[in-house]
Amino acid sequence: MIAAQALAQLGRPAIPSMEQVFDSQESTSLQVYVVRAVREYSQDTADVIPLLEKALKSTEEQIRVDAAASLGTLGKGTVRSREILTRIRKKDTSTEVRMMAAWALTQLEHDPAR
Repeated sequence: MIAAQALAQLGRPAIPSMEQVFDSQESTSLQVYVVRAVREYSQDTADVIPLLEKALKSTEEQIRVDAAASLGTLGKGTVRSREILTRIRKKDTSTEVRMMAAWALTQLEHDPAR
C-alpha cells in the first residue's frame, strides 16, 4: 500500500500514525503492508521495535513472519531485537515464524557494528 510506504518514508514523526493504522485492524493485508513498509523504509530502528513486537503477537502468521524479518533487517545492534527473536524462535506456534526468527537472528549475528 502506497500510504503505508509514504508513512514509513517520513520516519520517526510517522510512527504513531503507522501504529494507528496497524491497530485499526481494518484488514490483515493492510497490517502486513505496514510491517513491510517499516522494514523497507524506516531508518529509526529503536522507534519501530514496539510496533514490530506488537505485530509478533498477531494471530495472523504472515504478519508475524514479516515482523520477524523486519527485526532481522532493522534490529542490528539492538539487544532488544535479539531477545524478542530468540523468544519467538523458541515459542511461536508456527514453524514458518520460528524459521524466519532463526534467519533474522543470523542477520543480527552478521552485524558489523557488533
